Amino acid sequence: MARQSRLDEPGAPSFRLVLDQGAIEQTVGGNRTMREQLLSLRRASGRHTIQVLPFGSREHTMLGGTPVLLTMPDGSELAYSEGADHGRIIDKPEHVRAYARSFEQLCADSLSAERSARLITEAAARCGRAPRERRALTGKVLRHRGGRLPRHRPGA
Repeated sequence: MARQSRLDEPGAPSFRLVLDQGAIEQTVGGNRTMREQLLSLRRASGRHTIQVLPFGSREHTMLGGTPVLLTMPDGSELAYSEGADHGRIIDKPEHVRAYARSFEQLCADSLSAERSARLITEAAARCGRAPRERRALTGKVLRHRGGRLPRHRPGA
């Protein structure tokens, strides 16, 4: 949280972020945690540019990693690429430009910042409705003689 608060300080760096829609739709850490994370993103969207790449978007060149483009205080640019088993800094100008072009295409394929903010707000509002949504997804509620089936708890 201390790192996040730095983004609110005067002179803080700004950022532009593109999230896959799955990142805001799939609950991670429970409904409460997910809702808090989504609302935090929504608040940040007032100061930073946050866009959502919707389901059904075309394939893009940034699949399989988490690229970061950095503009340093001296104006030079770097790219950082991170995957499940690697992280590397890219400093060759032609490679950084290629990353920047790919990122701009990703932004163009994404929802506008305004529509993305609405989608994030809608996803946050859905958190906490898991039982109803589970019924809607499965089309049925499983029952046994004593009422609803108990939830399976791993290790129990």
